[in-house]
Order: sequence, then C-alpha cells, then structure tokens
Amino acid sequence: MIVKTKVLFILLSALICDVSFASKVYFFDFDNTIVENREEFKGSFQGTVELYRVVRRSSLFQEKLAIPDKVQVSWADYDERLKPYLAKNYDEQGIVGKKITLQDGRVIEPAHYYVRTEDSFKFYFPGEKGENYLLEEYAKARKTRGGNWKGKAWGLFEHVLSDAENAKNVGFITMRGQTKNEWRNFFKQLINDGHIKNMPNLDWIMGLPKPEFDRFTLHYSVEQRHLAKSAVLEEFIDRLGRVALTEKDVVLNPDGTKQEPYHFLVFAEDNQETLDRVAKVFQKYAQGKQYRIKFALINTGYQKDVDASGRPRFAVVTSNGTFRRATQAEVLGHSKKAKTKAEKCALALLKATGGGN
Repeated sequence: MIVKTKVLFILLSALICDVSFASKVYFFDFDNTIVENREEFKGSFQGTVELYRVVRRSSLFQEKLAIPDKVQVSWADYDERLKPYLAKNYDEQGIVGKKITLQDGRVIEPAHYYVRTEDSFKFYFPGEKGENYLLEEYAKARKTRGGNWKGKAWGLFEHVLSDAENAKNVGFITMRGQTKNEWRNFFKQLINDGHIKNMPNLDWIMGLPKPEFDRFTLHYSVEQRHLAKSAVLEEFIDRLGRVALTEKDVVLNPDGTKQEPYHFLVFAEDNQETLDRVAKVFQKYAQGKQYRIKFALINTGYQKDVDASGRPRFAVVTSNGTFRRATQAEVLGHSKKAKTKAEKCALALLKATGGGN
C-alpha cells in the first residue's frame, strides 16, 4: 500500500501540530496491542508497578510484619493476579490471609499493599534520573527465554511502517507518559535491530497522563483515564473530516460495495470498555455521514472478548452502523498473496483466533 500524503500545518487544539494526513490513518494502543505482556500469550514486554505497604495495622494486637515497605511487580502480576486483593488505601488493609505467587516465584500477601497514585506507575512516565523505561523493558523482553514481546497488532504496525509515507500517518493513544525523546530513542532501537523500517509520527503519540490531555481525563480516576481515548478520537475526527479528498484517495467504501474517495481511520486497542466507547463514536459519525471517513476497529483482546463484542477482530463500520469483517485489501492495501512475515501476521487479524507473532 502506497498512499500519497497531503501535508497540512494545523493546530489541533494543543494536541497535534505539523499534522500529515493521508487517506489512511492508524492510531494504536501500545501495551497489549503493539507489545505484549499478558501471561496467556507469554508476553515478555513487562512494565513494572510499585506497590506500597499499608502503614496502619488492622488492630493493636497485630504485630508489625517483617515485609518490605514497597515491592515491585510485573504488570501481568498486578493486573491478572493481585489487583482484586490489594488494600484500598494506605491505612486500610485488604482481606488478610490471601497469598499470591508471582511470576518470578516470590510470594506476597496483597492485603498489606496498595497502589499509590501516581508513584506506583512511575515506570510508565519519564525516567527520574534519565532512565528510558521503554528501552529497559525492551531489553528485558528480548532476554526472556520463550517469551513473546510483540502484540497482536504488531504485524500490521510493522507492515504500515515499511513505507515512509504511510509511517507519517501512524500514531498512538496510550496510557504511557514518556517524553517524545524517549519514544524516539525506543523506535530508533527497533529500527537498528531490524524490527521496523521507519519511525511512526512522534507528534501523534498522545500520552493521556500528560498535562496537555487534562481536559479529556480530569473527570476520570487514574485507572479510568483510558476511557478518554474516545473523546480524543472524536476531536481528531472533526479535524480530519475537514481535510479535502482527491481522486487519489479512493478506497473500498464502508459498505464494501465499490471504490470511493474516503479517509480511512483505524484504531487498535485491547481494553474492551474503551473499544465499546470508540465503537459508539465511530457509529455516530458513520451513520451521520457528516464526513467522508471510513472507520475500523481492531480488537487486540482475548478471543472471548472478541466473541462477546459481537464484532470481528478487525471490524469496519458500515454506513448504517453495523460491523463487517475487513478485507485483505483493507488490511494490507492490496489483494496479492502475502509475502512478508509482517503481512502474514497482519492478515491473522482477519482470523477468528486473532493475530500476534
């Protein structure tokens, strides 16, 4: 797929400057979409969560426990094992007695630890002393024997970045708050290691924890900020819809019946609540026909999530708001036999069992 890029210099409400628009635009989530940390998929790109010890004993008769004041756990341990059993805050223990064995063999009692906002998630933000936690996680992931650090949408991501023009129209909406320079160095390393050919648009990496996104996220709790992704996309749609189309921007229309000029906006995400919200936004614009934009959702969740959603894993929104499975041409930009590993992996998104490599 080779797309002619139209360059606009436009201020996107303090979000995006120097925007390159093409008839096909991609926004990816990062964790469990481009990289993988879920245990079921042997995910090895593990972020770190730091848990803090509850300072208050449950009673005067409880002895002070000989446990660390804080403990670092993998995201998979936090999200898949510990979260339901953690204390709610610094002076209120959880249900005592439940012990959890972590991936590395350690055993902890989660009732004695809690999440301290935002300190517990510091590894998802800029390094305090110049560390680049993205590069650190990547280095650990590559050393993990039998691990898989590439997420379900990796093949599509790699395929789109194989073309320099298309790469300008690839961005992220993520819960990570790393700096632009940290992202640049991370993607440089991926290029140097031969995993991708071109860098995505660094101006399109929208980290929702950053202050410039407060107007979208402040009315959500820290753990619910991901729900603001739909509002970010809605604003982007209103800007993209005003970009003029040409005869070169011809794609298969939303109903899959004929070739017509449309922008094509693709969003990939693993969180089901976020996907449901974005799906409603996409349906609203598709049915309203205010703009000539075709919308697609990629569900990088578990297969049970895809089944429960009632949508294909790679779903195109039709003009009446229903969903159809994407075609090979809509995934790869052509109908020829897939040749590269990235193309074959991208096409796996069309299968019932999903993608990944």
